Amino acid sequence: MKQVKQMLSAVGLSLLLTGAAIAQEIGVVDMALVSQKYTKAQGLATQVKTKEDELQKLRDNLVTQLKAGEKLSPVEKKNLEDKLNNQFATKFKEYREWTVGQEQILRQDFERAIQQVATSQKLDLVLPKQTVLQGGKDVTQDVINALNK
Repeated sequence: MKQVKQMLSAVGLSLLLTGAAIAQEIGVVDMALVSQKYTKAQGLATQVKTKEDELQKLRDNLVTQLKAGEKLSPVEKKNLEDKLNNQFATKFKEYREWTVGQEQILRQDFERAIQQVATSQKLDLVLPKQTVLQGGKDVTQDVINALNK
């Protein structure tokens, strides 16, 4: 009898939890579309392209300098290579640190906008649209609007 009561309690609890899960309001957001439509992200993409072009020009310039240094002694050539490699490595490290920082800022912006939309629309949960096969309220445009105001 005790086992039957425990089993009924477990079944009742699972039904209660299932009912609670069904009653939740779930939102979905297309993060790829949000990234494309967020004006700050678009501006950042332009800045990234500019910085990448600058790195490519620097690399090309360093290669030219290395070719010009072929007439140097082996020690001088090695010193030149080390100097130019360090110069490029420093610039690349600055670029990477900058991009990581900008990505963090964008992620925080996305999280704030999603939280704002979830609160205003009384959503219990917001998931990436790509992970949801069916259901959920699409709040993508609301998140884009929150980001771009």
